Amino acid sequence: LLLVGVFVLVVIAVNHFTFGSVSRVLHSIGEPVWKSQAGVINATKSILAGFKDKQDLLSENDKLRGEITRLELSSIGAEVLRQENEDLKMLLNRGSSQELVAGAILARPNRTLYDTFVIDVGRRDGITKGIHVFGTGDIAIGSVEEVYARTSLISLFSTPGRRTEVLLGTELVSAEAIGRGGGDFEIRIPRGIEVLEGHAIFSPSLDGGILGVIEEIVALPADSFQTILFSSPINMQSLRTIVIPLE
Repeated sequence: LLLVGVFVLVVIAVNHFTFGSVSRVLHSIGEPVWKSQAGVINATKSILAGFKDKQDLLSENDKLRGEITRLELSSIGAEVLRQENEDLKMLLNRGSSQELVAGAILARPNRTLYDTFVIDVGRRDGITKGIHVFGTGDIAIGSVEEVYARTSLISLFSTPGRRTEVLLGTELVSAEAIGRGGGDFEIRIPRGIEVLEGHAIFSPSLDGGILGVIEEIVALPADSFQTILFSSPINMQSLRTIVIPLE
């Protein structure tokens, strides 16, 4: 254990004093492994899918329909959410004519650092450090932490302790969301601000993108503040591709 610890410290020191050269080497080695693994997984899924009988497919289809229905019946409603997002973009004078790059997820939190993704687009595709990343539609999920030739490291907004400026409530009050990990966040605001479960949380720094939906409001009688708990509507473990608007 002592030798392993010394080795790790030496690697970290070399990486620091060589301006990340070790990280670049590891990413260049890991890239073909990740891509090969993703290809094998996809091929295996296709083969297994071919052996499913009709009843299995119908059952899976019913589950998907049930999930769609659950989302459509959420208290905010899909159309209301879309309209709120469009109104906010108009307020912020943000357009939607940006060039978009789609990236496939090669590695996710069970094989990377907590709340990070590795995607298959990088510097050669126009990706730059700090650019924001979106999941489905206008759902903002994170930003580019590191960029390599053919891959990039994505850090999620829900990373524990990470702070993101947001807008919430019926009056779109400015507040600060703090990541809790795994797509979950919390906000502390005065009790006088009106918020409702099911309402969306937006971020002005993300082109009016949606950061999450309020799931719970905790307000103790003796506390002049209320704690807003919200989550991203995207399941990070089932996400396969992301979208990056180029600046």
